[in-house]
Amino acid sequence: MTTLVHYIYVGTEVPEQSNARRFAWSTPRHRVPDGVRTILWCNKALYEPFKALKRQSPWGSPIQEIQLIETLIDAFPGESSTALKAAAELLFRCKSFAALKDMMSLAIVWALGGYFLDASTYLVGFEPSLTDKDTQLRTFVSQFRSSNAITAQTTNEAFRPYALGPRFPALRAVNSSDPGQQLGQEVHVMGLNSSRPGLKLITPWIEYWAFYGNKGDRILLKMLELYLKNMLVKMALPAKYNGWSLEDALANGEAKGLSAEEAKGLRNHLLGQLICSAVKDGLLECWPGLATATESEDVRGSAFGAVTWDAFMYRRHPTEYTKKNQTKLPHSRWLRAYVPELGLMKRYEGSWR
Repeated sequence: MTTLVHYIYVGTEVPEQSNARRFAWSTPRHRVPDGVRTILWCNKALYEPFKALKRQSPWGSPIQEIQLIETLIDAFPGESSTALKAAAELLFRCKSFAALKDMMSLAIVWALGGYFLDASTYLVGFEPSLTDKDTQLRTFVSQFRSSNAITAQTTNEAFRPYALGPRFPALRAVNSSDPGQQLGQEVHVMGLNSSRPGLKLITPWIEYWAFYGNKGDRILLKMLELYLKNMLVKMALPAKYNGWSLEDALANGEAKGLSAEEAKGLRNHLLGQLICSAVKDGLLECWPGLATATESEDVRGSAFGAVTWDAFMYRRHPTEYTKKNQTKLPHSRWLRAYVPELGLMKRYEGSWR
């Protein structure tokens, strides 16, 4: 049985060559070649540039296949195609490419099944290791596993399909000063398009840079429906921005009187809330216990237990440190997250915003 692994890159230009290599270095096909098919999804403007991109990889071509997100949108059944197209146009107009990628990840995995992986993810433990960064990464993983032997076993060498889906990384923090994050939890407020808007629940700290889903999964479909409603119907904005449209909040903050920093903060908040609200509300809407859930109830085990992977965040230097040139820095920017079951590492770079 073939397992699909999807990457998505949308925008106005292809990334720098060094960044584009990630599609090679992180591909499961190189570690688990049998039965794994990788697809890079992009918009029409990037199709020919990606085809022409020089493949620098010790394993040959890093991309088995390139497909267009526009083609997938057109092929969606019923009114979903129209809604996806309208939402995609809005996000592209706002240059919210990360949000467009998030939305399309739900659509693609629902339509075809398999794994979605961000371009800034890496598989660890593959051979050969050709760069200093590869060596650093593998050294950390070795140390992490030896210190966290119970939780850090890599068990999924084949990127296998799961009977139950979808699955998302549930983040726990290593060397975190945030006690809530250390416990792997956060307060989630149900969105305006849910059946219980405003209900506060204790949920896992979910991340969205990798996930798995089966083709036609009803929970993924609900997540996608809610994402589209949040985009096209109404989304909860902070109270001080009542009366603003989503497009205003994403793209016109400075024109409406915000400082550059305030506009950026509002945009970042909404980019995160769009995917968080869709995924968590979608899962909770398909959970039988939602109807009787009480305010501030902890639903991590009951609603999310079977659909998460344990993931761990860490910093190389969690406190102040001194570089070789004697420059003092507050903490390391070398921020990572690790999903042991997949042998998968995420590199946080802030580029999604």
